Amino acid sequence: MNQLKDDQIAISSLNKALSYKKNIPIAYYRLGFLTYKQGDYNKAVQYFQEALDYHKFGDDPGFSLNQQQEFHAHMYLANSALYVANSTYENMENLPYSSAKQLPNLAISPLFETLRDNDRFLNNHAFYKISKGHIETCSKDICEETVENVETNTLVVYFNDRDNVLSFNRKETKITPGQANMIRHFLLASNEKNPCTRVTMKDFFGKTGTDGEVKKNTFIKSIERLRTRMKALNLPDIIDVKQYREETAYYFNGTVPYIVLFRVDDAFTNDYVS
Repeated sequence: MNQLKDDQIAISSLNKALSYKKNIPIAYYRLGFLTYKQGDYNKAVQYFQEALDYHKFGDDPGFSLNQQQEFHAHMYLANSALYVANSTYENMENLPYSSAKQLPNLAISPLFETLRDNDRFLNNHAFYKISKGHIETCSKDICEETVENVETNTLVVYFNDRDNVLSFNRKETKITPGQANMIRHFLLASNEKNPCTRVTMKDFFGKTGTDGEVKKNTFIKSIERLRTRMKALNLPDIIDVKQYREETAYYFNGTVPYIVLFRVDDAFTNDYVS
């Protein structure tokens, strides 16, 4: 129920963004994925086609699709169209006149086989699995197995379809979406020479000050709350602090190996996968 509510909020936010700026391929891609997940394949066809069309123009690289997303957009577009075609065939079979009886058996038709094969492919490559120096795609089942069988002293951050989970040495804790986004950013995009500040992490905060920036106190308290969640797992202190460009900044110190698991359609994917 919460996931459905979150999806509806995401759809509303994406449509609002597109009302201000039309040429955002990644927004159409996200809308396509969300409507596909809801089974609204007619809308999914529209959104994935628009994602690919705007991506082709490439007006703003910051909002473009990465290679994996572009490929998935084509796959989802094809599958959405096949679902629409499949539904049309089923409706035609119920027509009262005799010509409807001439339709092929969908159970053995190429259409049905392609639909099944495409779905299998998309499911097998639905998530990114990222560790230091390595990126691959995998299924949700592989993600679950990774969490269950991860090596000792390895931190796992898992963005699943229900919760955001932090796991270390067989202990796990649920964290908020904002905390999950922050720890992922620390692991994948920070180091001592490139620490994170309230400016670089602004997108992970829903509320900002009147100047559009995250308040310093809000930022520092958020990091401390995240650290508290990590300490509950007996996790070593993996986030160090320093002064950087007159700001309090934080970075991942590389103390432990890590694995981050998140869907390829994630809103922040392009920050970590090109």
